[in-house]
Amino acid sequence: MGQESTPPTQQPEQAQPHQPQQQMYASPPTEYYAPPPGAYPPQAGYPPQAGYPPQAGYPPQAGYPPQAGYPPPGTVYAAPVGAPQQAYMAAPVGTQTVVVTHVDVKFKSIPIDCTCSHCGNRITTSTKYISGSMVWIAVLILIFIGCIFGCCLIPFAMDSLKDVIHKCPQCKHKLHRFDRLSGK
Repeated sequence: MGQESTPPTQQPEQAQPHQPQQQMYASPPTEYYAPPPGAYPPQAGYPPQAGYPPQAGYPPQAGYPPQAGYPPPGTVYAAPVGAPQQAYMAAPVGTQTVVVTHVDVKFKSIPIDCTCSHCGNRITTSTKYISGSMVWIAVLILIFIGCIFGCCLIPFAMDSLKDVIHKCPQCKHKLHRFDRLSGK
């Protein structure tokens, strides 16, 4: 009983030279990325360029001789034989050209930006919902299916069934009535 166990002696670690760690992934094989020899024809390349002609509309740069084979700048050519003559109409001096465009305005259920046809101001229309033919048709359908105890009056509370009146907010002129039944 008197035996004592001695712990194993640890030997000190010896310093080892630094070794790079191995990669965890393999590098891609190059045979998949390079085409096999002779798979494509050799590239011929572009022929050497002697010089570029000046672009049309730009004066040639000072200090350079004019290009051989090109006419000097400012040369006017005659129309080819048999070509139709182009007619040009010059505007008289002192007059002003006015272009009038008409945009077809689509009046729907929301206010729109337009020009008032009455006062000529650029406005956003004010809208008002009124009961129209679509509301009355919905009421008749509800009465027909048996909603006679007040439920048939629900369409009068729905703006999505009512017609829309568009007015000018400045001169209060009625511009358009959007009818839900016809969609106009």
